[in-house]
Amino acid sequence: IHIHYGLSALFLLFFRPKKKIFVTFHGADILKEQGHYIQVLISKYIAKKVDKVFILNDEMEVIMKKLKVPYEILPCGVDTDFFKDTVAQNKPDNSKLLLFSGDPERTVKNYPLFEKIVENIKTKTNTNILVDCVHNKNREQVREILNQADCLVMTSFSEGSPQIVKEALSCNLPVVSVPVGDIPTVINGISSCYAASGHHANELADLTLLAIENRSNSVREEFLNKKLYENKYICSKIYQNYINN
Repeated sequence: IHIHYGLSALFLLFFRPKKKIFVTFHGADILKEQGHYIQVLISKYIAKKVDKVFILNDEMEVIMKKLKVPYEILPCGVDTDFFKDTVAQNKPDNSKLLLFSGDPERTVKNYPLFEKIVENIKTKTNTNILVDCVHNKNREQVREILNQADCLVMTSFSEGSPQIVKEALSCNLPVVSVPVGDIPTVINGISSCYAASGHHANELADLTLLAIENRSNSVREEFLNKKLYENKYICSKIYQNYINN
């Protein structure tokens, strides 16, 4: 039995099947910084009820070490055959489209910082800056907007291993991010992608300008060359855990 997300394993509080049980924590269910404190408490208890925990980043690893439970860092994979650079851009001339990573209403996503970055950029360039959000869109619409955009800007206070980052890279889209989740590791070594030192609007604006003004066309290629985040690779790692634990 492989359970995704802590709350989905609530039944383990009352009944533990005589099967191998694995759980993948995704972020809000184990990171208190995302504000779901009761979920975090439940997830910590559940972690001690399963055979192995899959986690997404180093921050989660610290928690697992304190709990002294078997774990492995194994982020979710991305469908690189679906998310690719196939849709032609359709923007006005002299325009650049910046993407926000989620729902502006979710406090943890830190939309006010994104707004400050955009305003900062507008003071430094004559380019027309457009913005959009990856929210309330189906997979096809997400792929389309990732292909139309010039940069994905991540400003969250807390993350696990956001799929949107891997989907963007797979679509050949540069990513600029605050140092959160596993994003600095995912984008490390990929052209036109930058992890800031903190949540500073001026630095993030400068990095975003650098990304869009010197945009590389090898983002997807360099991402795929890592061979760490494709669905086939992740599935093979999970399968090995199933048969070896």
